[in-house]
Amino acid sequence: MVDGVHPLDLVIFDCDGVLVESEILANRCEFEALRECGCALEQPEYVELAVGRKAYQIDALLKERFGLELPEGFWNGTARRLDPLLHSELEAVEGVDAAVRALDLDTCVASSSSTARLRLELGVTGLLPLFEGRIYSAEAVPHPKPAPDVYLYAAQAMGRVPRQCLVIEDSLVGVQAGLAAGMQVLAFTGGRHITPAMRQRLGQSGARACFGRMAELPRLVAAYAFQPASTRM
Repeated sequence: MVDGVHPLDLVIFDCDGVLVESEILANRCEFEALRECGCALEQPEYVELAVGRKAYQIDALLKERFGLELPEGFWNGTARRLDPLLHSELEAVEGVDAAVRALDLDTCVASSSSTARLRLELGVTGLLPLFEGRIYSAEAVPHPKPAPDVYLYAAQAMGRVPRQCLVIEDSLVGVQAGLAAGMQVLAFTGGRHITPAMRQRLGQSGARACFGRMAELPRLVAAYAFQPASTRM
């Protein structure tokens, strides 16, 4: 403890859109399938709706906002489209390997994706050794983001309390999940899927700061390491 402030002791990374550039591939497959179903939604609109959410959550929003009923098997079909792209086109977010290695704190991954997909994505991009044994999926908890469950699960598994944790997120629902868990959150806005509207919303999301390049992360983590949550840079 420093002057009554509990120092950060763990950095928890979301995966899709933070560690790997999978969101742009997934959104491409899903949007193409939606167009084939006759959906008139524009792609930036769909990206903003879908990022960070599970399939059933996207289903509900499409029905609520646009009256769209997706056909049976829709998500299985998009998964079949996405799988070869993950193997052939997926890349790590630029600079993330060096940024993670430069951190003086422990790290882990907590994501809404399945464990199998997380291991595939981290393996394809060469990031798996950085997080081996510290990968936590929302499939192990009752509720996905924006509920705090997966972040609380990761903290507990790592032997930390929420106030010791800093979450790195790229979606509004992810930021909401981290804040609901009682953790500090930084919003990464440098993913290829991020639209100007998303960047603006993330700036207003309650995250402590937004950053657009992974090279900035070690400095930001060091800057916040002993600051109380009410402090803003």
